[in-house]
Order: sequence, then C-alpha cells, then structure tokens
Amino acid sequence: MKQHEPARDFLSWLLVILFRSLRPLRSWPFFFLFLISAGFTGPWIPGALPDHRSPDSPKGATVRGVLLCRSDPQTRALVYLVPTKSNPDRTEPQTHTMLQQGLRFIPTFLVIQKGDFVAFPNHDPLYHNVFSPSPTRLFNLGIYAPGESRRIRFDKTGVVHVLCHLHPQMHGIIVVIDTPYFALPQSDHTFQITNLPPDTYTLGFWTEHCGASRQTTLNLLEGNIRTIQIVLSSSGPPEILIEEPRGHEDQPSSARPSN
Repeated sequence: MKQHEPARDFLSWLLVILFRSLRPLRSWPFFFLFLISAGFTGPWIPGALPDHRSPDSPKGATVRGVLLCRSDPQTRALVYLVPTKSNPDRTEPQTHTMLQQGLRFIPTFLVIQKGDFVAFPNHDPLYHNVFSPSPTRLFNLGIYAPGESRRIRFDKTGVVHVLCHLHPQMHGIIVVIDTPYFALPQSDHTFQITNLPPDTYTLGFWTEHCGASRQTTLNLLEGNIRTIQIVLSSSGPPEILIEEPRGHEDQPSSARPSN
C-alpha cells in the first residue's frame, strides 16, 4: 500500500474545491492557468525557501602551500595564522599528553594553545624526571615512579624543550601558540589550514633547524583560497611567495610585513 503524501493530498483537495467553485462561473481559462502554474512551482510548503548554496561550498577561507627548510628537509615544522581583528572563541583549556615510553617522549613534537595543560605519564618500568630549562616555561616535575603522571600549564607563547635528568637522550619540543589555526606540514612539505573566518591574519611559521618568523599579513574573505610557498635556509631571510586569492575575483592580494 502506498503511503499518502500530505502536501499532495492537500493540493488534490484544493483542486476539487476550486473546480466546483469555478463551474458556475465558467472560468475554465483561470482553472487551467492554475494547473499550469502549480505544475511548475510544485506544492507550497510553509517555511521552505530556496537554497542555492552547494553542499560542497567552502566554509570560511583556506590557506595552503609548501614549507621547505633547505638545510634540513625533514625538520619539524609548524605553520599558523593569528587573526588580528577578532578573537577566536575559546573553550575550556585542553589537556594534551606527552608520554614517557621506551626512553622517549611520545610525541616528540607537540603544538598547543596558550593556557593549555600537558600531562607527562610515565609508561616505562623505571623512574623518570621531566623538566625544562626554556625561558618560555621553566619547570621541574621531579622524579616519579612508573604508572604516575604529572601535568603543568603553559601560559606563555614560545618554544619549550622538555628533558629528563635521568635519561639525557630524551628530548621533546612543545610549541605554544595563541591561535587555533595551524597545520603541521606533511612529509611532502605541503600544508593546509581550512575554515578560516574572514579577517586579517598574521602568518607565522616555526622550524627546528631553519628558524621562525611572524611578519607577513594576509587579508582573507569568505571562500578565499590562498596558496603560499615558504622556502627557508639556516642563513638568510625566508623566501615567501603568495599567489593571488581565488574564490573572490574582487579581493586584492595582500602580503606585506606587519608593524
């Protein structure tokens, strides 16, 4: 048995009433005009408005490209964008984890936001110590037994080197930034940051062996796609190439040193 469609049943009922009301008036042209218009427009459903947006339409802007350190192509690296006009909505501080396992910090490289916590659980069958001599976050969590965990908060942006007094070969790096918009380049040096709200951004990057910079600004509109090529070396200034924006033909390019 076929199920009834409420919109179609309502339209049929309306046509019957209209047909009976028009018979005495002999207004057949109006009746057929109504039928033709209903065929083109379909049943009217209250609150249903046409939506011409594609479900695949981008939300916000996208910045993508390549970051290459010539001195060490496999160096650990980070690309990030800091909005200059608006502050991204921030939820409660998050707790990240850097394990001590196999006489290593896992992961050895961690990116967090300012105000977040990092926990250092000891998954080895021996005692460990966690400390940092970095000015960004000086700390020493002491020596603790297998199965224990201690954590600490990072309230300042910068780079933090994490070490162990008992095992000098252990070394981890934590980079603290003040934005949720960042990416770690892939093995082929490509990166992509998506869903960026319209704003003026400061482009920053950090590499372990080719230095860091935060001096270029980008103006982004809804749907913009910007492609950036960043080539670095251990000596000399960075080479930054920014293509014209795609997604808005009337959006001018902007890539200039920030004050």
